[in-house]
Amino acid sequence: MDPMPSLNHNPMQEAHEAPRCQHIRMNGRRCGSPALRGENYCYFHDSVENPSGSYSLPFPEDATSLQYGVMMVIRMLISGHVEIKRCWALLYSLQIASANLRTFAAERPSAKSFLRERQPASFRKPAVEERRRF
Repeated sequence: MDPMPSLNHNPMQEAHEAPRCQHIRMNGRRCGSPALRGENYCYFHDSVENPSGSYSLPFPEDATSLQYGVMMVIRMLISGHVEIKRCWALLYSLQIASANLRTFAAERPSAKSFLRERQPASFRKPAVEERRRF
């Protein structure tokens, strides 16, 4: 093995040329994420296509993880591994998480206001009242 990497070695090009996930979404578009080494799917879709048998819900951080959680509850219900009452409780907790995510998204500051707050005072435009004095 050559200790010196070749000058033509470009890791970004290799990453862009990596095999892509073969999952086709409901809208007909391909996933596009890099596939796991030696697999046809990305990490997410591999876990969907080949569940491990242990059932745990993902951390509800975005719409995708909430949808995945709903899918896991459906699979638990169909497989008979969990009683109906527990499935109802899990679905209700996912519903609460979904409502909370909408609230958090509404409260999140816009990119403009975030950048304005982070900008040093010397670079800020003067307020309307200050501009009128000039």
